[in-house]
Amino acid sequence: MRRSTVLVAAAAVMVSSALIAVIAAASDDGGAVTAGGGASAGCAAGSPAGTRARAILDCVSPSLAFVESPLGTGSGILVDGRYVVTNAHVVDPFGAVDLVFGETEHHRDVPVLGVDFSADLALVGPVDTERTPLAIADYDRIQRGDDVYLVGYPGEIDDEPQATISRGILSRTRKATGYGLTFLQTDAAIGGGQSGGALVDDGGHVVGVSGFSFAEEFALALSGRDTRRAIRHIRDGDTPPYVPFPRRGSKTGSFDLADTEAAQMLTLHTGRSSKNVRLELPPETLPAVYAADLDGGEVYFANQEAIDAAGEEFDDADGADVPVAPGVFEFEVPAQTFVVIAVGTRVPEGAHMTYTSNVSLGRYDDVDDNEPLEIGERVTGIIDPLEENGDTYLIDLAAGDQIEIFAGSATGDVGFEVREPGQTVDDATSVDDSGLGLFGADARDRFSAKTSGTHRLTVYSADGTATQYVFEVQFA
Repeated sequence: MRRSTVLVAAAAVMVSSALIAVIAAASDDGGAVTAGGGASAGCAAGSPAGTRARAILDCVSPSLAFVESPLGTGSGILVDGRYVVTNAHVVDPFGAVDLVFGETEHHRDVPVLGVDFSADLALVGPVDTERTPLAIADYDRIQRGDDVYLVGYPGEIDDEPQATISRGILSRTRKATGYGLTFLQTDAAIGGGQSGGALVDDGGHVVGVSGFSFAEEFALALSGRDTRRAIRHIRDGDTPPYVPFPRRGSKTGSFDLADTEAAQMLTLHTGRSSKNVRLELPPETLPAVYAADLDGGEVYFANQEAIDAAGEEFDDADGADVPVAPGVFEFEVPAQTFVVIAVGTRVPEGAHMTYTSNVSLGRYDDVDDNEPLEIGERVTGIIDPLEENGDTYLIDLAAGDQIEIFAGSATGDVGFEVREPGQTVDDATSVDDSGLGLFGADARDRFSAKTSGTHRLTVYSADGTATQYVFEVQFA
């Protein structure tokens, strides 16, 4: 069961799915992209079978990057244009990451050019390096049962990381039906940090980008063809804008909350020293304040209003924190911590909120919420990492109307909930994991309206990570 309140979900943006083991934590035509050097010809072609793994490691690893964000690590592949392709969940929700090539070549704060959340890929760079980019080839040169190799940085904790290699076979391909993506399944050993690494065939061709584990035994890699397509879309600006964690802000500001369902996200990075945060809000707005780590690991403040908004699913605090004065909230945050502060109101008709703080706070605005939806309409959206509670759509139903609702994602785990007019968070109907999609995590169910009026249909990320989704409502 997800934490369905707007004031809780924001703090869980990096929580892993129990079903899909995200491991972390890359030009659309038929052939390999020539990206310099001899990579497109197969860097291990002709090497004796007994030294094949060594030859592949020697030729691929110099062009693999160890990727590090403030919340985790992963792997990346240097491709044409001096960009590094990796998984979106490795970099998200940050606007820059650190890269290391060959143990000692360090690149700090390399910008994230863009993200394709449908394919779970990100492009980082450009990188000032003399290393040879790798070509991304098609997988149709290999068949089930052929040897493949995973090269990346699983479980890496050293200051001077070393790429590792594991060997397995191509077990099968899996298609994300309806999303146009193909994944290559292998039994090659995979571990945390391999996300964004290279899947290489026996001839030394990079045929996929590893990103997920399946059934706790198999690795899944996005096919080379789909990887190239995603790279092209990112470089051409054909993907939705990527909104990273705000790093700059202001000590004062204002915003409007439409009702008790709305929340404004404020952000803080404490830097080298801890911060004693003092946030002042108008007490007459009955502010609900919830502050937590970006990865949901620690709650720093949750007042009674926030707990009331969460309902019975609130499970992140032992009890309510008390303001030091009406509308004045204080809490201490350790050094080098990324914090999300969700601010809501318990005034039913909403409120205009002004705030002052002793530290600069960033601001994340959710601009695509509470959109009207027609029956028969199919929409595509993105649940950003800092959205308060996914995306909510408003649909008018008459008592007795029966509808079928579908929410799905190619690489994420999404669900939906339905709230009839006047229902509380605890009374909402929630649907998740209906056995559909690549991981069985898509959601589909029928719903019969008991009352007439505007219903709230919310698509949410069940694993707390950003993802692209499709959402559809039809008469049953």
